[in-house]
Amino acid sequence: MGRRRSPVRAPAHPDGNLARPLDRRRPTARTRAYEGGELPTTGSELPSEQRLGSLIKQAEQALITEKNRVLRPFGLTVPQYSALLMLAENPNISGARLARLGGVTAQAMNGVVALLDQRGLISRTTSPDHAKVLLLRLTPAGVALLRKADREAVAVERRLMGSFSDQDLAAFRKQLATAIEVLTAHADD
Repeated sequence: MGRRRSPVRAPAHPDGNLARPLDRRRPTARTRAYEGGELPTTGSELPSEQRLGSLIKQAEQALITEKNRVLRPFGLTVPQYSALLMLAENPNISGARLARLGGVTAQAMNGVVALLDQRGLISRTTSPDHAKVLLLRLTPAGVALLRKADREAVAVERRLMGSFSDQDLAAFRKQLATAIEVLTAHADD
């Protein structure tokens, strides 16, 4: 057991008052500027409120939060639900392929797959082509749970789409597709 250290003390004041522990949060030029309502300049060429990335991220987080809320009664998270949905559409695929479809790392998908397997929602069978590859598919319990959960997740999607006119929704889809195209154009560079 080590010795207890006494707090660092400021030197005694000239007026004879006892020294107080040092306040590690003393005002600096930066904090004084904040208190005065000034914000430091970052040298950025584009203010954060004008950045599309911030807005896209906020929309994504809002969608994930809402889907997590409606999936919670089924004991599912969005990544687990997404894995079930992808397996329903692509039965007998490997975990690595499932990860690629989901846009996550194989390690992240392995965690999701392990949880789904523990709950009996998916099964793993050895590939006839590669003895070390396990193929994934939904179990009857996984199919039943996905049907129920999907109704709620689709309701969220429909509520979001319903907030747009048909014309605005078509334009929004086109704009998102353009953003994806622009941002992935140099992915192989």
